[in-house]
Amino acid sequence: MPSMVFISHSSKDRPTADAICAHLESIGVNCWIAPRDIEPGATWTRGIMQGLEACRVLILVFSEHANNSDHVQREVAKAFSSGLAVIPFRIEHVLPNQSLAYFLDTVQWLDAGAPPLPQHLSTLTERVKKAARQRDRSPAAKTIGTGENFSSSIACNRKRCFWTRGGYCLP
Repeated sequence: MPSMVFISHSSKDRPTADAICAHLESIGVNCWIAPRDIEPGATWTRGIMQGLEACRVLILVFSEHANNSDHVQREVAKAFSSGLAVIPFRIEHVLPNQSLAYFLDTVQWLDAGAPPLPQHLSTLTERVKKAARQRDRSPAAKTIGTGENFSSSIACNRKRCFWTRGGYCLP
């Protein structure tokens, strides 16, 4: 079965990316993650491009390491240009560098900086399923998340909210 979710991450954040992948696959959501899914003999670039083309949703494991990764920046750019749904999953309190900010300043994310990680995975699962449903209905890229805007420093204090692109908290 083809992958639905591409997990973009720095190799230094691989344990978190692997945990996300294992959780999603345990509930039947197929994931594409490097280096596991790069075909033998394929170049890294070709493997990444094939992975992105096979998916409908990109999860960005966002950290200082991802922020400084040229590969992650290219993956995010390709996801937006291809119309994939993008779900940033922030594991550290870091603002995006200028290159990523171009794409992510208007995107809402899941703020998973506070441990434990498993408590954030159910919310991520809901967002992935919602993004996939929206992607099925529209060829335009969708950005789904909860938490605060990348360019904002004030977090929502409600237990359950959905942030729209304009940054409004809806109960």
